[in-house]
Amino acid sequence: MPALAQRLSDVQVSASAAMTARARDMQLRGIKVISLASGEP
Repeated sequence: MPALAQRLSDVQVSASAAMTARARDMQLRGIKVISLASGEP
């Protein structure tokens, strides 16, 4: 299996994915979350 390029370590999670994960975590803790997302293209 080929090694991955070093610059791949610089790739960050998208802001929308981070917020989705945060909302999911809050829901799992019992916090009501209202989604205002329009969706991903």
